[in-house]
Amino acid sequence: MVGSANLVGICLLGATRDFQRIFEVTQADVVPARTSRETIYSLALAHIHRKALPDDARRKLNRFASEAFAVPQLGKDSRIHTSGKTQELLASIARDAILLLGSEAATRLRQCEGESCALLFLDTSRSGERRWCSMSGCGNKTSSSPSRCRTCMVFWTALTDMPPEKGTMAFLNGSHRFGVMGHYSTYGEGNLLDSYPELLDECDSSGNLTYSAGDVTVHSNLTVHSAGTNVTDDPRWTYIVIVNPADACWNGGPADAFQTDGLTLHKELDDERLSVIG
Repeated sequence: MVGSANLVGICLLGATRDFQRIFEVTQADVVPARTSRETIYSLALAHIHRKALPDDARRKLNRFASEAFAVPQLGKDSRIHTSGKTQELLASIARDAILLLGSEAATRLRQCEGESCALLFLDTSRSGERRWCSMSGCGNKTSSSPSRCRTCMVFWTALTDMPPEKGTMAFLNGSHRFGVMGHYSTYGEGNLLDSYPELLDECDSSGNLTYSAGDVTVHSNLTVHSAGTNVTDDPRWTYIVIVNPADACWNGGPADAFQTDGLTLHKELDDERLSVIG
């Protein structure tokens, strides 16, 4: 039952309590835990869709919360450890749910947009535009088809020594797995991370790299990347090579590396202007 309580408190509503297993699970424990889970879920879902809270679920939650609650203890690891009987643990979860559902934070409750995913989550991103319970799970599935197609590779070569102050490249490692997220111009004055803030939770940032003359980084054009501002008095000398699959077609999008005049939408690139290697 402790696992079920943990699921209700942490997976559904983001509670931070650490529930300890202190007794054997019985069917008598499972039934109220499931009732608690479904009660909180229905109330959270009503909040998300801006519907009236169902009275029956609201009364059930209040009854759970009215019971004696589990006692929190501060552990040596500086974390909260909570122990108690089934009803006491469920009472603690119910109180956490009430504090969330009755607060301004409830406006940040979201339902995952992943197909067939029923998870709800609390969107703590800066923009409030998180779409999936997990970028590596549902986010990856949503974008998996384009992320598995062949894409262009970008070779970024430093022609002189370049510290980060010269505005070198930075990458979100592994972000190519999440597919096409749009050209940077798509976001206008904003930033891609305003729309996909969960990338910061799923991908490590390389930070702006340090290059010696002749160093090369190679990245997929699906990799989220950026170049900082050159704050030195010296120019930033680089040589960039972009390699596309031989059968690549123009999708109508902007191209930074070549002119698109004369290209035909959804047709292969012009071999006379863009030579085939090999």
